[in-house]
Amino acid sequence: MDELKQLFEKKIIWQAVEQGGIEFIAEVAGIKCELRMNDFPDEPLYTIKYKGKKMDFDDKPELWDIPLS
Repeated sequence: MDELKQLFEKKIIWQAVEQGGIEFIAEVAGIKCELRMNDFPDEPLYTIKYKGKKMDFDDKPELWDIPLS
């Protein structure tokens, strides 16, 4: 399974880069992981970057904790 898709099955607690922002970071297996909220519905809701790869998606994995306020 692709490393990015494996992240969807992990408990990840994201931290906002700035309060009320649209960019988040987390550490997964000792490596920085980035998450960005995009201009939905014109773009996919999220973009994740990990180990030099990126992927767009719309549905937040249930195990992820993203501070949206």
